[in-house]
Parts: sequence; structure tokens; C-alpha cells
Amino acid sequence: MEYSETTTTQLQQIPVFALREIVQSVSDAIEADKMIERFKSALGITPRILESAIKRLTREQLTLLVLECPEITPVKVSELFEQYRYGINPAFQIFLFGENATGVDDINLFRTEFTGVLEAFNSEHGEGLPTIKRVDINDLGPMSTQPDIIEGNYRFLQRLDYIDDGQNAISTYETLYGFFWINMLEKYVIIQAQQSVVRKVLKEAIEASADINLTALVISKQLKNDLPFLSRDTMKSGKLYNPDPDVNNFRSMVISDDKLYAKGYEDLEKRYPVVRQARYRDALGEKTTTLIVQADSGALRIYGRFTASEFRSWCLNRMADIISVLKAYQANITPYVRNLNLKQNPAMLRLRTTKQKNYVIELIIALLTLKQSPNLDTFSLPMTAFTLAAELGQKVKVQLPFQCENPTCEEEAYLMCPTCENRVFTVKKIGSVWQLECSQHHTNKWTTTFPLNISCEAGHEYSLSFDDIAKFIEVVPGKDLLSIISSVIGTSIENNSVDFEQESFFIRGSIFYYHPNKANLCYRTANDFGVSIVGDHNIVTGNNIGNGIAIGERAQASPN
Repeated sequence: MEYSETTTTQLQQIPVFALREIVQSVSDAIEADKMIERFKSALGITPRILESAIKRLTREQLTLLVLECPEITPVKVSELFEQYRYGINPAFQIFLFGENATGVDDINLFRTEFTGVLEAFNSEHGEGLPTIKRVDINDLGPMSTQPDIIEGNYRFLQRLDYIDDGQNAISTYETLYGFFWINMLEKYVIIQAQQSVVRKVLKEAIEASADINLTALVISKQLKNDLPFLSRDTMKSGKLYNPDPDVNNFRSMVISDDKLYAKGYEDLEKRYPVVRQARYRDALGEKTTTLIVQADSGALRIYGRFTASEFRSWCLNRMADIISVLKAYQANITPYVRNLNLKQNPAMLRLRTTKQKNYVIELIIALLTLKQSPNLDTFSLPMTAFTLAAELGQKVKVQLPFQCENPTCEEEAYLMCPTCENRVFTVKKIGSVWQLECSQHHTNKWTTTFPLNISCEAGHEYSLSFDDIAKFIEVVPGKDLLSIISSVIGTSIENNSVDFEQESFFIRGSIFYYHPNKANLCYRTANDFGVSIVGDHNIVTGNNIGNGIAIGERAQASPN
């Protein structure tokens, strides 16, 4: 029987033990003399004991012997290949997406757009000897056992480098396979791919074809501890991580033992903000194996070689557990949002630093918590308004309300620039020194440091330190920040939305204040009252020394 190149390639992907089993089954079913003749024809050897000989055959010898067995048809080879197509130690990464998704209504249109993204990648990586090339889709359609899941099977070429018998460097390519799932009902995608290049292009193709934004799941400490298949008793090791340790702590620590929690692991884990990786004993069918959880990227890897049906069943069960816990989290938005890799949302690219992204995530958590809790209107943030304003810069507006400390006065006002009477400022931290700047000046900025000497219109004088001002400084989001928050919530956080035409928030001190209908709020206008500069302490206008601060409704700026 003649075999196609596809069948020969598939035989190279089937594990050796499976090839031995199918060859042994043929040997058991035919006369011994016939099998011996096939050994002679394919391998040039005459076995004395067939069963022992089959056990000693290499992959190459088994492949040649299969080609001599007409009982092993191309259909049987394909079936066997499908069972073992995912290779050894399969891993997959989990992505989530929100409600605002077009979905996969037309599978043919989806495939056309998906193929277009792959063709662009293949064209870009077609020259020379790239590590990865020719990523192509094989099959695409609803999963037979789970019609809500779109399953795609793909293949690609991976370069193999070796030295031949003549000591020459040789490069060739092997074909590898993988799959991805899109669950439009439960709003998740998983991509089974060992190589980051392949995973990246598949993610981009899915996003473009289904019109969704994929956010990598982050398996936080809380999620790890709440997942039923990650039990304490089966945990084998944990890699703890602190991105900013003090002088007495390690940045990273790996703890390994068969009885981690019995020996105090829980206390160590509490001292570190992140568990980057954890290993567990797990069961897949009747096999006991090792599961690796890559927490910061939402990836799971199971060690061993499994049939496609075994691995698919295992994935479905694990995803059911994960989605169940995440749904429970949605009632408590904090852990739910923390398990979304919102930093990768396209709107977050408008932020320059990781710290800016972290702060915006904290604002989103506060906002959604208060939206879901109508009896609450404030939320305590983990950072102060000063640090928030310094990091976000022009994306927020800073204003400083003051109230005279004299109990008989109670005069109130906002700090006003002595040059232009502007009441909106920016905050900077240069080294250990905090600075306040007027937001209106492009050159010769009015700038001050702390403490501030204050004098109200009634003549009451006092000094405000940095700590004093930190308690009541107000930070109001700018239009660009509101746009980022709205976009992130709308595209990545399921069943949530925000309308900043109606809703509003601001931060005072370290407290987040939310109001669902800003039409019902009363705002102080710029003409209501203000604080102007009239003294001679810590006020700099260009090269001029200004004068202190006065509080009052009609106080006028009076720099030198």
C-alpha cells in the first residue's frame, strides 16, 4: 500500500509506545511467517521472537514496518495521530474577554479573516531560516461534545538544528500541532501552544476575527487557593516573588516539600505579594502526574503524554472550575479584576509606566465596587492622592481645598495660582522633594514645595505640612483617564460598564468618592472662592519670590 506524505508525517508525531501497540496488534492477528517476511522486507532483519523484536524497534524502524502492513490504513494512522497530536507535556494559556464582543456568528467569515492574519505572519516570516514559520489552520468548527465551543486545530513548522555524520550543521523543519478554543458563552479562550511566537499570532488572529479583546488570566493567590483542583495537600512547590523587597527580604524564593502547608508555607506565602509558579500533583484519568501553574500568565502545563480525548476532558473540567470561581468573584469585584491581565488592554497602552497601569486598575476596582454596592459611596485606596497625582501627571487635575484652622473663622477656599488665579495643579516628586505646579503655564511655571504658610483674609496664619495637605488634596480624573477607564471596563470586564456622562468620581486623601448621577451634584464654580499667594514662603514664580498664601472669597494673587 502506498502512503501519502501526510500519513508519513503523522507517523512521526505518534508516540513510540502507540506505534509498538498497533504493530503488535497486527502481529497478533496474522501468521508469524507473514510478519517475519515484513521484518525482512522493511528492516532487513529476521526476528526470532516477534514480541521481543517489536519492543526493541526504534521510531524509524516502527515507521518503516507500519508502511509494510496494509492492515494499518491511512485512516487508522490519522485516527491514532488525532489521539496523540498534542505531544508531550501539553500546556495552554487562558484568556478572558468581556460582553462587548461580536462573536463567531459566521464560521466561514471567521475562517477567512483568521487565515488572513496567518498569511500576513507567514509572509513576514518566510525568508531565511526563522525558528517558527508556516502557521496554518487545519480544522475549525463547533466541538462535537461542546457546541458552544469553537475549536480550531492548527499546525506550524519549527526549525530543528543538528550536526550530521560529516560534522556539518544542518537545519530542517518538523511539523507540530496544537489547538485553540473560543467559548462565546463563558467568555474565555484557551490557546494550546508551547511557543510564544505561535501563541501571539493565534491570539491576534482570534481577536481580529471574533472582534474581541483578549485579556490573559492572572491566577492570583486568592484564585489559586479557591480552585478545587489546586488543593493544599497536593501542592509540591511554590515560587514566591516580591518586585520591591526591602533589605531584609529575598526578591524571589522557591519552597519545595511534600508537606508544604504542614511546615509553615502559608505564613511565607502571606509575606509575598505574588506566587509566580506552583507545582501540584494531579490526576489525568488513571495517571498521576505533575501540574505546573504559571500564575502570572494564566498558563497550565500537565506533564506526560496523553490522548487528545484525555487532554480535552481534563481541560474542560479545569476550565469549568476556573469559570465557576471567577463568576463567584464577580459579586466581589476586587479578586475578579485582579485576575484579569488588564495591563494588556489596548487602552492601557496610552499609559507609559507599569505603576500608572497599576494605579488605574485600583481606580477601576474602587469604581466597580461602589457601583455594585449602592449603600456605599466611598472606597479606601491603597495609595494616596499625592502619589496617584504624581504618577498620572497630566491625566488628572489636582486641587487643594483649605479651611481656616481658627475655630472662630471656618473660612474655606481653594489654592489659587498667584500668577493666573488658576485652581488646577500638577504634582511632581523630584528625589524626596514634593512639588506643586500650576497646570496652566508652559514656561516659567509657578512652583512651590512644602510646608505652605497660610493666611486667611481674617489674618489667621498657620503652616501646612505635606502630611497635613495629603489628608485633603483632591484629584479629579481628566478626560483621557476617563476614556481609558471606560474602554478597559467595556472591553475586558464582563457584565460591567460605565457612563461618565452620568457618573463621576474623585479622590480626596486616599478615599475614592463615587456618585452615580453627577447631575444631582452641586459644584463649586471657579468664582465661588479661592486662595491666592500673598506671603514670602516657598513660592517661586520664574526667578521671582512670591508671597505666602491667603484664604478668602476675593483674595487676589499678588506675586512680587
